[in-house]
Amino acid sequence: MKTIIFDPIPDEALEYAYDKPDEVIKWDEFSDEDLESFEACIIRVYKLDKEAIDKMPNLKIIAKHGVGVYSIDLDYVK
Repeated sequence: MKTIIFDPIPDEALEYAYDKPDEVIKWDEFSDEDLESFEACIIRVYKLDKEAIDKMPNLKIIAKHGVGVYSIDLDYVK
């Protein structure tokens, strides 16, 4: 599964993600054109609104690192 990490996360968490067989791209390694190929995303404070979600038509999983979901457009995701 191709995963994007939109925000900086602790080094230990990043190492854990890179140890998995899936392709992981971090916040400073992607362009907007790459977004359509991601199936999963990990966010901390990145605003995942309708516009951002629409750029990822293959998105299956949204993982929130931390607490709260205020930065995710939950009505649109449903």
